[in-house]
Amino acid sequence: MNDFYLLCAFFLVYSCLGWCVEVAYHAVTFGTIVNRGFLNGPVCPIYGFGMLAVIVLLLPMEENLLVLFLGGMCLTSAIELFGGWALDKLFHMRWWDYTDEPFNLGGYVCLKFSLMWGTGCVLMVRVIHPLILAMVEIIPSMIGIWGMVFLYCLYAVDTVATVFVVNGLSHGLEKLDHITGELREISDRMTERIAKTAIATDQRIDEQRVQAALAKAEARDAAERIQNEARENVAGMRNKLMMVSIEVEKEAEKDPQYQKLLSRKRELEILAENYKRKMLRHRYYGAGHLLEAFPRMRHEDYREALEELKKSMREKKEELRSTNRDFQGGK
Repeated sequence: MNDFYLLCAFFLVYSCLGWCVEVAYHAVTFGTIVNRGFLNGPVCPIYGFGMLAVIVLLLPMEENLLVLFLGGMCLTSAIELFGGWALDKLFHMRWWDYTDEPFNLGGYVCLKFSLMWGTGCVLMVRVIHPLILAMVEIIPSMIGIWGMVFLYCLYAVDTVATVFVVNGLSHGLEKLDHITGELREISDRMTERIAKTAIATDQRIDEQRVQAALAKAEARDAAERIQNEARENVAGMRNKLMMVSIEVEKEAEKDPQYQKLLSRKRELEILAENYKRKMLRHRYYGAGHLLEAFPRMRHEDYREALEELKKSMREKKEELRSTNRDFQGGK
């Protein structure tokens, strides 16, 4: 059978098996079933590329377990390193991060998973690959060719769609980042105006308190005033803070510039929530799927906006779980 045909078939099979491994690992580790692929379909291309490299370069040495283990560990780690770096440079996003793991290289690869890849390669080459090869050879070549043409077309469509989704996510994060920056600027300006109003109000209240104290001193002698001063101090400060707060709120309501800033702030907050809701509208595909599949994803340019989007996703999931609990409890 043609080697090119076999390699094309192996790529599809091992991409799917890799996806199954990722889903199973996440389910066992975190207790949830998540589509862990970069693409929407049940495939992880990096596993397909990794196994093709192992088959082409290491299969002739399958009898030597040490060479197979070390070679598989190095080959798959190199592909993971290059894949992570390429995705990072292409989309300006870090999809996985092993920075917290010991003996990592740039956060793209780490010793723990490299050892797992090496062990997995030995298992795949010595046990699984012969079964896959027999399965592929059983399928009539014409059926296999047309089946692969169909599957590769789906693969291509999925890849193009995912690229559009990632670009859309970056565009949405750019808008969120711009909104966040404007909100921060507006908050600073509002804080500045409130601070000035509070200082003026505080001074005015202090003057009133001094006048009241003088009037009180005239009515009482100094000894009695000193005796009661400590006891009244706490209550006086509490009353003063309350008075300042009330006066500042009244002054802010009269300030047209402050009200304009407040109105713009509310508009931006609503706009930001709409963008988040739009990006998180679908959990099983699109941006929602990517955030589920890569919870440690980082963006080089819009890190704060991405973290805010992740926070909104967690809150949405918690709200959904709470609703489900209430619904089940009401049965």
